[in-house]
Order: sequence, then C-alpha cells, then structure tokens
Amino acid sequence: MPIFLVIWVGIGYALFREAKRFAQQNGQFPWGLPPVFWGIVGVVGGLIGALFMLIAEKTTKKQVANNVVWSAAPYADPRYAPPPQQWSPPAPVPGPTGQWGPPPAPAAPPPPQWSPPVAPGAPAPSGQSAPSAPPAPNVGGSEFLPKR
Repeated sequence: MPIFLVIWVGIGYALFREAKRFAQQNGQFPWGLPPVFWGIVGVVGGLIGALFMLIAEKTTKKQVANNVVWSAAPYADPRYAPPPQQWSPPAPVPGPTGQWGPPPAPAAPPPPQWSPPVAPGAPAPSGQSAPSAPPAPNVGGSEFLPKR
C-alpha cells in the first residue's frame, strides 16, 4: 500500500510541475485550472488524472493558438508612447520635367460629326437638299421601314 501512495504522490507532483511549465510556455493553465488542482488530481486519480491533464493540455493549446491568431495587438502604455504630432498636409511634389511633362493641349476641337435637323422653311445645309414632304404612311403595315 505505501508503494502506491508514493507513486500517486509522485504523479501528483509531476502534474503540478507540468501545469506550471505549461502556463509558463503558453500563458494559460490547462483548462484554466491552477497547478495545485492538477497536483490533487494526480494524487487522487493517478494515471487517470494524468490522462485528463494530457487532454486538457491538448485542448488548451489549440484554444491558445486560435486566440493568438485572432487577438489584437497588446495594449501599449500611453506613458511610453511618443507625443502626438500636429498633422500637416504633405509637401507639394515638384512637377515633372523633360519627357515626363504634362501632355500638350489639343490644338483645335474636332469637326462636328452630326448637325441638328433643319427647321421647316429654313435653307438646307450645304450639300444636302431638304425633303419637300414627310414620307407616305405605311397603311398596309407590310413594310417595317418606309420606302424613299
């Protein structure tokens, strides 16, 4: 009987040390429980307590790894931050010179491609003759576009 007690106390001490080591490496105890709890679990439960400790470490490691990826940057104490500076607009950039200068302005606007219709009774523009009357209506509806 005393040999089992020594083994269980040894397991409890090992779990206690392992919980402290885990907290130092990962910043959190397994399942958030302190090392004293894990020592008591080791003394009372023996190898079953060690199995629970192993499961707790694995799940807590995954949780800590997930929290590290999505966590915000640590808070910086404002006493150690540099004083804020007054904002000013950026300095103007000197204009480009040489071949990288601005494009030249267009010489003249292009000639018009379309002109509005001529008002009735006004002379037709040069080169065109104004129709004397509108086209005849398509009474039968056999043609989509009227003939000229």
